[in-house]
Amino acid sequence: MSVSQERLRQVQQWLIKAQHDLQAARALANQTSPLLDVAIYHCQQAAEKAIKVSDFPRAKIGENAQHPGFSRAS
Repeated sequence: MSVSQERLRQVQQWLIKAQHDLQAARALANQTSPLLDVAIYHCQQAAEKAIKVSDFPRAKIGENAQHPGFSRAS
């Protein structure tokens, strides 16, 4: 596996984990007895993971690193 393929794989893994955090946050917030403090924690974790991905050099990973549910701000 080339370096750029490995970086793309890492980016994809982080974005999937961030998506899972957002799914957990929605589930926790939409319960009959919402657990908002825990939902907020998962939102914060998703944001951190998205920021971590933005630190990967774009020239190495290309546009294929996009994940449904996330968009890059210009």
